[in-house]
Amino acid sequence: MTNGRSEQTARTEQVVIAGRYLIHDCLNSGTSSSVFLCEDLSERGRVLAAKILSSHLPADPVDEQRFRNEMRLAGRVNHPNVIHAIENFQDGDILGFTMEYADGGDLADALAEAGTFPPIDVLYFLHQIGHGLSAIHDAGIIHRDIKPENILLTLDGTVKISDFGVARATAKHGGAVNDSELTGTIDYISPEFIERGELSFGSDVYALGVMGYELLTGRCPYNGASMIETLREQLKRDPVPPSQLCPNCTPELERIVLKALARRPQDRYLSAADFVVDLDAYLAERILARDTETHGGFFSS
Repeated sequence: MTNGRSEQTARTEQVVIAGRYLIHDCLNSGTSSSVFLCEDLSERGRVLAAKILSSHLPADPVDEQRFRNEMRLAGRVNHPNVIHAIENFQDGDILGFTMEYADGGDLADALAEAGTFPPIDVLYFLHQIGHGLSAIHDAGIIHRDIKPENILLTLDGTVKISDFGVARATAKHGGAVNDSELTGTIDYISPEFIERGELSFGSDVYALGVMGYELLTGRCPYNGASMIETLREQLKRDPVPPSQLCPNCTPELERIVLKALARRPQDRYLSAADFVVDLDAYLAERILARDTETHGGFFSS
C-alpha cells in the first residue's frame, strides 16, 4: 500500500504526450529511438506502442530524417501481418508515432527459447511473414531489415513485421536501386548488396530465406569467425542444405528456403509475392493431404 504523498508523486511522474498518449514502460531502446508501452486516453485506455526519437541526444539531422522516413513509410501499409502505424505526432521537441502493440514478444526471443522450430511451424511463420512482406512490396517499399528481432508475435498466434527504420521507398515494380550505406544486419544482407550496393525486393526475399533457414536449424546459413569472413562466405559458397541439420525438413520446404537464399538475384524469388505463391501451394498440398504432423507447440498453445 502507498501513502497519499507517494501516490501523488506517481501521478505527477506520469507523462502524457500529444494530449492523449499516457507513456508507460520502455519496451525497447536503440541508439536513436525508443519504443514505449502507452495508453490512448481518448479511446478508453487502448493499449498501444509509441516509438519516440531520442530527444536527449544532440540533434542529428541524419537520424531525424531517417526517423521521419520511417514514420512516413510505416503508415503506407495496412495488413494483418504488418505492425499498423496509427498516428504521427510532435509534442514540443518530442517526435514520434503510435502503432499497434504486439503482446507476444518477438521471434528472436521465441527462437532463443525453442532452439529450433519443427518444419510445420516454420511453414506457418513463413506463410504469415511472406504475406506481410508482399504487402510491404505492394506499397513500393524495400524493408531492408527482415530478421527475427523485427518479427513480432501476438498471443493469438499472429505474426507481424515491424520496424521500417532503414526501409527504402522504390517503384512498385521493385526495380533495383543503389545505396552505398551499409545498413541492416550482416547475416541477412544479400550478396548483391555486399558486392554492388544493389537493393530490390529480392534483397528482402534473401533475408526471409536466411530467417527460414535459421528457424529450421537454429543457426544462420553463414557463420564466419568475423564479419568479413561471414560476408566472404555469403559471396562464395552455397549454404549447407538445411536437411543436413534438420532431418525433419521436407524436400519441398528445403527447396523453397534454398531458392530464397540463392546468391544470384535472378535465381531467387523476385519478390515476396512469388515466394508466397510457391509456399502457399506447398502448404495447401499439406492441408489437402491431411498431414497428421502436429505443431511443435507455438501455434497450438
